Amino acid sequence: MTIRHILSLAAGALMLPTAVMAQVTTDPEVVVPTQEILISIDVASIPVCGSCEESLKDIVDGGEDLYIWTWAPAEHAQGHPLANGTGSTPWKDSNEALKLTRVGESYVFTFTMTPTDFYEVDAATVYANDISFLVKPKDGGGYGDPDRKSDDLFIPVDPPVTGPQKVYSFPATASEDTLYQNADDVFTLFYDNTLEEKASMQDASELYVYARAILDDGSEIKVANLGQIANFPELGMDNVGEGLFRWSVIPSEVYDIPAGKKLVRLRLQMAKPFATSQNDAVDGEFNFYLLNE
Repeated sequence: MTIRHILSLAAGALMLPTAVMAQVTTDPEVVVPTQEILISIDVASIPVCGSCEESLKDIVDGGEDLYIWTWAPAEHAQGHPLANGTGSTPWKDSNEALKLTRVGESYVFTFTMTPTDFYEVDAATVYANDISFLVKPKDGGGYGDPDRKSDDLFIPVDPPVTGPQKVYSFPATASEDTLYQNADDVFTLFYDNTLEEKASMQDASELYVYARAILDDGSEIKVANLGQIANFPELGMDNVGEGLFRWSVIPSEVYDIPAGKKLVRLRLQMAKPFATSQNDAVDGEFNFYLLNE
């Protein structure tokens, strides 16, 4: 499943709040992966899938319960107590453990979870993948029948920051620019365009990462030249709204690291697609040193 609806994200606070629209909110607003959250969903206003013939409001009016169906930051396998569905046709038989709670006679439904416990992953995995889900009745149709479900929904979960920062990473730096990770771990680069002072780069809508790296022998490798970065989808940054851009990668999968060598430093710069000069790039290089432990 793909994320089609990215909820607006406000940046620059002590922690980036989990941004929500009126249809989906969280309590507390800032999601900490290791703490319990209450997700509230207004099913009267969230869109349904393009091929669906019923609205969720009509399904509720017909007396049916609603369930959460979630796949990120992780999806439980069939047979797990928190698997999305049960039996040989799981889409038609949602797990009772994932039933939403209706608030009175309203069209607001809730679900309570602690993300790291529910998905059985660590906090870094939640930060790197966020929370993706949809809402459906117990029988979601399919198997030749029209689907009965919401469109995909998304709750961004972003790491704390110490104040407004134009460029930062997750994991955050441990000492100076050193990261508690190696090239096989997920690395996320954040860039807040609202803090950009360079006139030619303000109000950017599409950005890529000019991704160079330094190996343990001092040599440099890169995915593409500055003017060609837009030809490589893996270098594209996600525009998550409100001027915030995000790039999540596993470095060892992005860089072609020769056998016997180690990647020790990421050397990154944000730029517009098909940049022709430094006017099309964020000033400065941003270096992140790996511990390789």
